[in-house]
Amino acid sequence: MASETIIQLRRGLAATWTSTNPVLAAGEMGLETDTRKMKVGNGTSPWNSLNYSIKQVDNILIDSNTISSLNLNGDIILSPNGSGDVKVADANLVVGGDIYSQTSKKIATEDYVDAVKQGLDLKASVRAASVSSITLSGLQTVDGVELAVGDRVLVKNQGSSAENGIYVVSSDSWSRSTDANVSEEVTPGMFVFVEEGLLNANSGWVLITTGLILLGATSLSFTQFSGAGQISAGAGLTKTGNQINVVGTEGRITANADSIDIASTYVGQTTITTLGEISAGSWKAEVVTAPYGGTGLSTYAVGDMLYASGNSTLARLPAGLSTYFLKMNSNGTAPEWSNSIDGGTP
Repeated sequence: MASETIIQLRRGLAATWTSTNPVLAAGEMGLETDTRKMKVGNGTSPWNSLNYSIKQVDNILIDSNTISSLNLNGDIILSPNGSGDVKVADANLVVGGDIYSQTSKKIATEDYVDAVKQGLDLKASVRAASVSSITLSGLQTVDGVELAVGDRVLVKNQGSSAENGIYVVSSDSWSRSTDANVSEEVTPGMFVFVEEGLLNANSGWVLITTGLILLGATSLSFTQFSGAGQISAGAGLTKTGNQINVVGTEGRITANADSIDIASTYVGQTTITTLGEISAGSWKAEVVTAPYGGTGLSTYAVGDMLYASGNSTLARLPAGLSTYFLKMNSNGTAPEWSNSIDGGTP
């Protein structure tokens, strides 16, 4: 007697399947009638734990949320009928892969467009960049980064600068990266971003060599083009993201949009001229002595006279009477007032 093959199929709305969450028998199929998606049971797992059935059409494999090609390096082409569009509804279209290999008919990323606007030939980022001449072979540490096989490295400090360029780490001899291993791909303005490193992390480097470049023969010189991530705030500054701010002192120093001023509320500010002169205010310090341009005296009367009473010292001689005249004292050390003449020639 011939054996019988039974195909068991259950159907229902997607919400019903989710709420009841049944266990399908091994090989039993469940169809969501509203979404037209199907799952195949294994006899143990409930509905919500099962993946939707994989669908293969020719060389295209549809598995859950992934569409892939079964051909090695095969393309996936979305071709609308007539004037229809390929649309991504209520979501972001994220473009990956090598952004430097775009052609006129490919989608360009924002990074790529920005680089082209600045005349840069953008390459895929590197993990580290050299800070001195290195051996182009084996596993090693570059700029504090312990490299692994397959890491991309910007080599820019070789004794023979013709060796400079972008390399891929190997346990044996390193090779130039596939995006920069022929002369046509190494052009003036070639730009690469460095991801890690004690000195080079978050920096961008550009090839400044001009003219015709013959890879392996032409000296290649790289210079830092960007590096906002390397900037730190010093004394009197703060850093938020890519913005550097001056730290003012309330009531004393004001940081304006494009200038730094003494605060208008600072005591005495309005009396300080641009020439450094003090036009008003009260002196709050001690009496200024003669060595510093002062007198060492704090009070005077009308008619008083100042005289040098010693080296770098001044003294005050009170005003004399109207019938007195000024003369030196008998020691010849200070002036004095007198109303008589003793000796001399009349």
